[in-house]
Amino acid sequence: MSWREDESNDSGAYARVRVRHGLGAALKEVHPAAEANVLRTADLLREETELLDRLVADTLQGSRSIALARLEELERALARLVVISLVEQAAGTYVPQAGDRVQEILELGRRAGSGSGGGLDLHVGGNVSARIEDGRLSMVKLPPR
Repeated sequence: MSWREDESNDSGAYARVRVRHGLGAALKEVHPAAEANVLRTADLLREETELLDRLVADTLQGSRSIALARLEELERALARLVVISLVEQAAGTYVPQAGDRVQEILELGRRAGSGSGGGLDLHVGGNVSARIEDGRLSMVKLPPR
């Protein structure tokens, strides 16, 4: 595939272009090292993201589900990332709001454990439902409406 220039990259009509062309100059005006500091921060965040991704993968150990007891033991941030990862696997896309549902998922698990019978489901966004069955959390892609 050869390089193709998009003419919109030079148009000030688009915010992304105005940011790209104006932000660097504005940062240098504020502080000569600002641009380098932003780039360094981006590198650090990339490294930390890679570490967190490995931690989530290690926690799930290749499984598409997790025991609720294990999810409850995790630090809040890691539990959120695990839920997001499970939803992402089911949805095929990133569904960040799913991480906000961890407490509801754990509560649903407590209800399931108190003899409600069968599996329980909670819609978590992205056409995905959290399913609690036999003490485990998995995610199920819902059919389109």
